[in-house]
Amino acid sequence: MKHWKRWLVVLLSMVTIACGPAPSLTSPSVESTTPVEIPAAPIDSITTYLSEQTQIPSAELRVDRVEAVNWPDSCLGLAQPTEMCAQAITPGFQVELSARNQRFVVRSDRTGRSIRLEP
Repeated sequence: MKHWKRWLVVLLSMVTIACGPAPSLTSPSVESTTPVEIPAAPIDSITTYLSEQTQIPSAELRVDRVEAVNWPDSCLGLAQPTEMCAQAITPGFQVELSARNQRFVVRSDRTGRSIRLEP
């Protein structure tokens, strides 16, 4: 019975943790800014990537919008269920392109080395 205060503190701590707010199961928020101009290298990488994914020649792809974005992780917020991603803010771009009456949204890091097509 000497340690009842210690056990009370442990019990109250556990109840506080258990009754606290549930962790969010939604996608992490993405901080974006206004549309910007970016260097040609990332755009070239993005159009080449999209061309390979869609079989649409790069020359037919039109860049409609470029937005600077801070992605929530190294997978640009598009991790696959079995994929491990560094949990670090990753500066990059969200690029909207169009071709053949289709619209595409592509995410990249700042250099254009990491690129993902939004589903």
